Amino acid sequence: MRKKLAILAMVALVALVAVTPALASANGVNGASRQQFFAVLGTITAIDGDTVTVQVLEGSRLVWPYIGQALTVQVTPATLYYVWTPAGLASITFGDVQVGDKTNIHGTVAEDGDFTASRVIVSP
Repeated sequence: MRKKLAILAMVALVALVAVTPALASANGVNGASRQQFFAVLGTITAIDGDTVTVQVLEGSRLVWPYIGQALTVQVTPATLYYVWTPAGLASITFGDVQVGDKTNIHGTVAEDGDFTASRVIVSP
């Protein structure tokens, strides 16, 4: 039993050592870029075409430089929109999002620094 456990631990260690360089590199498999994820909490100050500008209150590490400032986030046809209601989250459309709404936005940051929303949650 101990021998099997030792072999299993060794296999796990070898697997970890093998994948660590891929996880640590700036690029993923075959040179493809890794996506970086963000979350931002703030107030919507502008809506213009396919962008939403947020006055940032707080957020994840990638958003820290924008705390207290405006951050423009791209939205796409794939972006999902929700509103907080007394019953919980309800699905809405981009047209329902208003300037002045409190928001929680999650998405990805491209290599060029563009923020793109995958999910926008508002509370009027």
